[in-house]
Amino acid sequence: MEIIIGAVVIFFIVRFFYVMGRAKSTSEKSSSDGREIYSLCKAKGMDVSDIHSIEYDPRAMALVKERLSKITAAGRSSDRARNEIIADCMHAIWQRKEKSLVAYVVINWGIDHGLPQFEHFTNRFTKGDPLSISEDDIGEVYGLKTLSAEVGFFGRKDPITYIPDEVFMLPNLECLYFGRGGYPENFSVELKGIPESIQEAKKLKSLHLQYCGLTELPRHIFTPWLEELKIGGNNIKIIPDGIENATSLRMLTAWMNDLEYVSEKIGTLKSLTRIDLMANPNLRLPKSIVNLGEMEEMYIDEDLPDLTPEQLAWLKKNNSFIRDDEPDNEIPF
Repeated sequence: MEIIIGAVVIFFIVRFFYVMGRAKSTSEKSSSDGREIYSLCKAKGMDVSDIHSIEYDPRAMALVKERLSKITAAGRSSDRARNEIIADCMHAIWQRKEKSLVAYVVINWGIDHGLPQFEHFTNRFTKGDPLSISEDDIGEVYGLKTLSAEVGFFGRKDPITYIPDEVFMLPNLECLYFGRGGYPENFSVELKGIPESIQEAKKLKSLHLQYCGLTELPRHIFTPWLEELKIGGNNIKIIPDGIENATSLRMLTAWMNDLEYVSEKIGTLKSLTRIDLMANPNLRLPKSIVNLGEMEEMYIDEDLPDLTPEQLAWLKKNNSFIRDDEPDNEIPF
């Protein structure tokens, strides 16, 4: 009897250490796999917070597993290590999540402010879950080249007071129009400022901010790739020194502001050939403006205070006013 009991005890002891050994082996393998997956994700450009944003998001991990299952079912994984495929899936879902977060903010902002470009999203967009946005909708928003807030504001009570950073994260954005036509009754915009993230919009060439309630222009608005800046109908007093950074600027319109000062740096802009500074009676033109040479089109009052003879001669030579002896075929831009 003692022999049987001893055999049973030995069996359970051996079984216990066997199970513990397997558990430890599985745990060590899982830990090793996790470290390898982290390493592979980092090699693809993800940092620890990016990895955690997927790892601890049930919705994101469900998409990772779904993607992994499709790859496995399609037989595209036979020649690749599983951890490498998992890292690829996590990276792909991370990229989608980053894009969906940008699209989510832009769509919400557009819907909330009645931008016509976003009207078709209202019946199918689910708030609260950025990852619920379809690939097609993400692609549509991410591919936007022009964003317009010119119309669609009749009867609105709450004006647009800000532009979200995510707008300037749209990689293909070329034109941002607020009041392109210059008719304030067509929109309601009272911007408190322009975010520094505008410098991330590397393709933004045209920025139209007419009748937007602006009282100042931040220096960071002047980027090397900006070609058109329209700021008419605001309450701006100064065009600051930062303007020299806008080396590609071709057109500047700032009619009907409260302009008193335009930076002397404007004279360095060799690409600038179209200017409209009309209806700024207190403006003292910078001396360097004559360095711009011949203009293609220009509208600046000739009765501004403290004009030098050289400035007045330059104005008379370049101004595009319709005169009595000229045909009525020119329209101010």
